[in-house]
Order: sequence, then structure tokens, then C-alpha cells
Amino acid sequence: MRIGDLEVLGLTLRQLIGGRWAVSWVLYLINLPLNFLGMSSHIVDARSADVLPWVLVWAIGYVAFGVILLAANLTVLRNRRTTPVAVGVVVAVGAIAGGFRGLTVGIGADVAGISGGDLSLIAVRVITGTALGMVLVPLGALFLALINEYNRQRSALIGELTALEATRMRAEGASDLLRQTLIEQLAVKISTDSDSLRSASHQVWPGDSPRERVRWGNVVMTSLLHNPFPGTAVAVVWSVSALLTLTAAIGPVRGTLQVAASALAIWWIFRLARHLMPSGRLTGLLWFVVVMLATIIVTGPVASLIFDPRPVGSGTALILANAFWLPLFTILISICIGAVRSSELVLQNLQTMVRKDEIAARAAARETVRLKREVAESLHSLQSRVYAARAQGSEQAFLADLVSDPDASLSPEEILQSVIDPWASLIEIDVQLPSTPMSLGEARSVKRVIQEGLANAYRHGGASQSSIGIAREATALVVEMIDNGVGKDPHSRPGLGSAILEEVSDGQWSVHTLPDGGCLLVARINDQLD
Repeated sequence: MRIGDLEVLGLTLRQLIGGRWAVSWVLYLINLPLNFLGMSSHIVDARSADVLPWVLVWAIGYVAFGVILLAANLTVLRNRRTTPVAVGVVVAVGAIAGGFRGLTVGIGADVAGISGGDLSLIAVRVITGTALGMVLVPLGALFLALINEYNRQRSALIGELTALEATRMRAEGASDLLRQTLIEQLAVKISTDSDSLRSASHQVWPGDSPRERVRWGNVVMTSLLHNPFPGTAVAVVWSVSALLTLTAAIGPVRGTLQVAASALAIWWIFRLARHLMPSGRLTGLLWFVVVMLATIIVTGPVASLIFDPRPVGSGTALILANAFWLPLFTILISICIGAVRSSELVLQNLQTMVRKDEIAARAAARETVRLKREVAESLHSLQSRVYAARAQGSEQAFLADLVSDPDASLSPEEILQSVIDPWASLIEIDVQLPSTPMSLGEARSVKRVIQEGLANAYRHGGASQSSIGIAREATALVVEMIDNGVGKDPHSRPGLGSAILEEVSDGQWSVHTLPDGGCLLVARINDQLD
């Protein structure tokens, strides 16, 4: 089996690494301060007069890195959201981007006179940048994809539990009490006047509910604790990034010996740390910090004293770079390998953090939002019905409809007729029903579309005729309404009616002025249960 076919959380590594996150400006921006910290090792070694040139060289190099990612985004990776690319392609993009950045930094530093003009030093920067890019770009893509997938799956679980709790609330009458309380609060603000109803409907309609998300810190912590200290992988990746830098600084023999000894130390310390790993999130985090500090000291100052023949302090920049890269490699690799090995355990741990009282609170909030929208829509509908009744010389009131559901005992055909009747004497209405029967849920949704369409056609368009076609297409009902009014006002702003159409059709609706006058409203309603 190819590595790209390995599945994590139901997705292959090709989908995770070669999909949406293969090139991400989120990762590019996150890496910005981290990359600067890595580059700061050169600034530490620089004379005070060279600090600004080094910052400028770093900035140009990082822009060069972004240029390659942008080029890949527009070429080989342009279709990755629909067709994920092979993992090797992402590795190659990272290698090219890292190598180009290393070349830019090497040449820029040489031109600025802040680094030696030896071509071998430029070659070291290119090779080191290539090695880092081919590791960090796919690792970063995997990291973001895993965070996103953990977030999606846990959010789906929270949504399911919240929906079940909301259903229980309706069955036990709690939702009815919420609705009654809401209506009692509105009773002092509304009358049968259409302007009063309009004002109240806009006040009640809530904004969009916030999307449930998983905090990145929770995912990082859970992943680390499930797969702490992957010594072999970290030792290999760290060695790739350190080998050429150390050999260029202290010679090939000493540099190789220091890398080999440090890699062995990383493997041994991490192995021991896994064996002594304490239980508990806080103690586990403290243990991780202690182990990282010990590893940084052993592979940094201690290894430098043993293998670096230069005067004390000459390797300060390399020690600082190691203190930055080693924890970063460890965290990224722990999360990625932990996900591959134990993704279900990580997800289970994230799910167990969902408390019953949290679900109950979310369900109550969701029901409140649903009822507010329902009451606001009822007020909006009553506004149009009051307007239509008064246009016919009637003073009939409909406020009782707020308390009870007027469609509860009606058939789908009767539901549609109930929305057409108030307008029948004002507009000539022709309705074409679908060839197959509608469910009650579908009829309720179609009613909402027709109510809004007729109200706008008469009140704003001055229409005298309206043709309504309802057709079934695959898994949806398509409602088309054509009137002979003046058409859509180009200066009108979306209001509550637009929000209702947006909700009932999941955003699949449109309204246009026809070339010969009049308006065309089209809304697509997905299949709904009763």
C-alpha cells in the first residue's frame, strides 16, 4: 500500500496532505514569526551594523518562499480542492520553495556583505532550505488538515447531541414554554398594525448561530499526550535540518559526529520520557516542557562544548536555532504521527470533553434561536396578511396564529391554499403543482417562498398577475414565481424576507427583473421530512 493511501479519520494521507491545505496562507502567516525566530540565529552573530541588512535579507527570502507557493497554487495545485494531488507533489513544492528561499538568502547575504562569499556556504543554505521545505510544508499541511477534520467530526457530534436534546425539549413541552414566554414578551409591543408587526419581526429575528469549533490547543494537547516524544522521527528530521548547518560551521567530521551524537541523545531521552510519562493533562504538559528543556540543553550547549572547537560563545546562534526548531519539530511530528497511529483515540478524548450541561445549554440556545425565527417569520407573514386584508377592506386580525401552529391540521394542498387565499382577490394567481405529492415539510417550505413572493409582487412590484410553478427535480423542489409588476428595485437592500428565503432554500434562491418587465423568483428546496 502506498503511503498516500494510508487512512486517518476516514481520509487518506493524499486527501489530507494533497487537498485543500497543501498550500495554505494560514500556514504561511503562522510560519512567519516562527521563521523569523529561526533566522534570528544569524542576527545574534551579526554586528550591530549588520542587524538591519539581515532582517531585510530574511524578509526577501520569506517573500521568495511565498512566491513559489503562490506559483504552485496557480499551477500544479490549482485543482487540489476537488482532486487532491499526490503527497510527493506537495513534498516537491516544499523542497523547491525551501531551496529557492535558501538561494535567495544566500545570494542576498553575499551581496549585502554580511556573509562569506564562499559558494559552498550558499550551497549549504540551498540544501538546508530544500530539506526543511520538503519536511515542513507537507507536515504543516497535514497538521492543518487534521485540526480541520478533528474540528469537523467533533462539531458534527456536538450537533447530533444538541439536536437530540432539542427534540427531547419539544417532546416534553419545554419548547412550547419558551415560545409562550417569547410571545408574552412581544404582546406589549405589537398590535394588528402592519408597521408594528414589521418592526417586531425584524427585532425578533436572530443572527446566525455561531459555528461550533474545537480549540486548537485542545487538539494539540490531546495529540501530544496520546503520542508523546516520537524519538526516531524527530531525530531523523532534526538531523536533516542540522547536518549541513553544523558541517559548514565546524567541519564535516565534527559536524557529523555532533549530529549523530545529538540524534542518539534525542532518541534515548524521548524513549526514557515515554516510559516515565505521568498521567493527567497538566502533569503531562509539565513533563513535556521538562523533557524538551533537557533535550535542548544536551543537543545544544553540551554537544557544542564537546564537538565545537571554536571559542566559547561562537556557537550561540546555532544553539538558539536548535532551541527553536527542536520543540517545533517535536510538536508537529507528535501531532501528525499521533493522528496516524491513534486518531480515533484523540477524537474520542475530544468527544469526552463534551459535558451534558454544555449540550443542554446549547440545545436551549438552539431552540431559542429556532423559536425566535419562527415567531419573527410568523409576524412577517401576518404583516403581509394584514396588508392584504386591509386592501380588501377587512380588519381581520391574525394574532392568534402566533400562539398555535395554523398548519398543524392541514394537508399539503390546504397549506398552500392558505397562503394563496388572502391574495386571491388582489392578484390573479395561477399555480402548477408538482406531479408527485409533497410532504408536509415541503409544503411548509413552499408556503414560505410563495408568501414572500406574493407579498413582494403586490406591495413592491404592483403586480396584478402571478404564475407559480412547483416542480420536482431529483432530490429537491424548485419553486418559480413570475409576476407582471415593475420588477426588482435595483436600490433595495436585503431584509427579513431575504433572510427567510436564504434559510428555507439553504441559499439556493435568486430574484431577477425580466426583460419585458415583471420579476422572476426561483428557490430550490431540498427534500424535507414531515
